[in-house]
Amino acid sequence: MDVVIKPQKLQGEIDAITSKSVAHRMLICAALAEKESIIKINSLSRDIEATISALQSLGAEIERKGNLFLVKPISDKEEAFVDCNESGSTLRFLVPVAASLGKKCTFTGRGRLPERPMKILLDVLKENGVKVNDTFPIEIEGQLKGGKYFIDGSVSSQFITGLLMSLPRIGGGEIVIENKLESRSYIDITLSVMEDFGVHVTEKENSFSVENKRFSAVNKTAEGDWSNAAFFLAAGIRVNNLNENSKQGDRKIKQILSELEKEDEEIFIDVSDVPDLVPIISVKAAVRKGRTNIINAARLKLKESDRILSTVSMINSLGGQAEGTDDSIIINGKGKLRGGTVSSFNDHRIAMSAGIAAQYCEKEVKILGAEAVEKSYPDFYEDLKKLGGIIDVM
Repeated sequence: MDVVIKPQKLQGEIDAITSKSVAHRMLICAALAEKESIIKINSLSRDIEATISALQSLGAEIERKGNLFLVKPISDKEEAFVDCNESGSTLRFLVPVAASLGKKCTFTGRGRLPERPMKILLDVLKENGVKVNDTFPIEIEGQLKGGKYFIDGSVSSQFITGLLMSLPRIGGGEIVIENKLESRSYIDITLSVMEDFGVHVTEKENSFSVENKRFSAVNKTAEGDWSNAAFFLAAGIRVNNLNENSKQGDRKIKQILSELEKEDEEIFIDVSDVPDLVPIISVKAAVRKGRTNIINAARLKLKESDRILSTVSMINSLGGQAEGTDDSIIINGKGKLRGGTVSSFNDHRIAMSAGIAAQYCEKEVKILGAEAVEKSYPDFYEDLKKLGGIIDVM
């Protein structure tokens, strides 16, 4: 699907959709709990649906009643085939979870998912009692053991989150982080959700100790999503139902947008903890006057697209001036954009950023592969229309 969006300033306010980062973790903890939980999720996406389907494949019963999801814990089903679609969170969280259950499982997926790094996590599982193949689809067999785990934290925090949620099932344990821990805020979300489900994690300088205690059942609402709210916040829209004290790292968008209001000076934005904000930050950088250096961005190459390449392509396709290196994006802002045709690269955050960019363009913006938004925000274009966006579906 392609869409054409005409230049039009957005106005008004919307409600934040559910944080998929929080929803993933709540659904998994509920599936590992002792009794049935009720989770309120006010909006679905392909990634959250992937986690729901995967948990059902592992033996959980999940029933939807409106915005309420009734989750009965995973049964003793011995074997499972788990389709993670294109969701990296689903795959990286549930491979160790399945191993903690002692299940023989095959994990598959599509898009860029087979290319995304897994070796660090799989090696840890091998060292702790699990048979794992080294190719995709991933096949696991055996029972994960409790105890002490050593894992490199420099590639993905999702590996650590998967292990953290697995340990309560196998008697607790300790995770020792080697090298720098990337995307620390996502670990904070995990610890907060685990605490909500009654399991405390003790943190030391470079380790996390998980107590020997099963998750308790909850009746709780997943909070609003700062990551997807960032697109509309960047457009000057008021977004309701956001927790100002959230553990979500992307709440830093307000601070970053304030920095991007500076004109005619060079600024540096470190995105090591907020990689998902880079495409929309880049749009704002392109329409300010001055040089913006987006640094510590190497991990963007491992997202749904090579997000350094795809972000640079988006900005330049719209008439901006951007260049990428292995770990940064440099944008020379002109104060405006021309408009043009943009490929989504099958990346939801590129598609949404291009949609927001239209209000800063002189001419219309055509987005190729616009359906990519369904991965995290299926109603994005409908919300854009509510705020005054003029959109034609091709």
